[in-house]
Amino acid sequence: MPEQSPLNYPSNMDAERSVLGSFLLDPVVCWEQIDIEASDFYEDSHAKIYEAMLEVKTQGLTPDLTLVSEELRKAGELDGCGGYVYLANLEQFVLSSSAGIECAGIVKEKAQARKLMKLAQALLKTAAEEGDLAVAIANASREISAIDCGGWETPVPLSEFTDLDQNLPEFPLDCLPWWGRNMVETVARDIQAPACFCANLWLGNVASVLTGKLGVKVYHTYYEHCNLYLAGA
Repeated sequence: MPEQSPLNYPSNMDAERSVLGSFLLDPVVCWEQIDIEASDFYEDSHAKIYEAMLEVKTQGLTPDLTLVSEELRKAGELDGCGGYVYLANLEQFVLSSSAGIECAGIVKEKAQARKLMKLAQALLKTAAEEGDLAVAIANASREISAIDCGGWETPVPLSEFTDLDQNLPEFPLDCLPWWGRNMVETVARDIQAPACFCANLWLGNVASVLTGKLGVKVYHTYYEHCNLYLAGA
């Protein structure tokens, strides 16, 4: 088998610096809006800087330039991360107020690509060594499913809810229009049924109306579509 040339793993150093700089410039907003992990950073020093920020945050403090550099100094990592000057220059990579959020998406995307490439390498190695492909493919499938690429969360099968006393989330009645919420609550009270059951029936009726599948035949030659209130009733 011919030798494989080393792979160039995708990364974006400027995006990583922009994310770290954004956390230092506006930590309150960034901690609320940016979802990222230390393992998402390709550069090891950037991962250590972010871990230092997390450590400062767990102490109930706001990670700023002074506190983060001190945390790195105590861990013996400050010089290896470029020193105080490097941390201070990170703010220069923040081009706009939304740069941190946009660059965090780039950093996560590159991290996901690297994970997929490593999985593909592992499969290639197993195939080349004539290993157990069935096990390798099954393991790779699980790991690929675990890679967060955004979108909807993985649904939880009902079979996992074996204990009827588990605290399942309540139906958010507040998201319904006031007249729909009043109707659902009234029906649930009158027929002694859970509000979530009545809310789902109501939503099904509304969906049927919106798709034009329900109507009223007033008499043999006159047909009229249901309005939302009548359908909900």
